[in-house]
Amino acid sequence: MNTYIIVYDLIKERGSADYTKLHNKIRSFESWCKATESTWFVHTTMNAKEIFSILHPLLDSNDKLLITRANADARWINLAPEVSDWLQNNLK
Repeated sequence: MNTYIIVYDLIKERGSADYTKLHNKIRSFESWCKATESTWFVHTTMNAKEIFSILHPLLDSNDKLLITRANADARWINLAPEVSDWLQNNLK
C-alpha cells in the first residue's frame, strides 16, 4: 500500500462550497487522515490515477485537485497529535 496526498480547492462563492461529498469519498479509502482544511492523506492499494478517477467526478470544472505520492522524507509542525501519529505510522 502507498500513501498519497490529496489537496483540493473548491472554487465557489465564499461560504457556499459543499465539501460533504468529497470528504465522504475520501473517508471511504482504507485509511485516511485530514491534515489541514484542504489537505488529506490516504493509505491505499490504488494509484494516483485511480484516486483521481474517483474524486474528479465530484468536482466542478473550475475546482483544483492535486494527488501525489507521499513518502517518509517529510516534515511537519503544529499538526494535531493524531495527525502526526497517523503520518508517522503511514509514511514509509
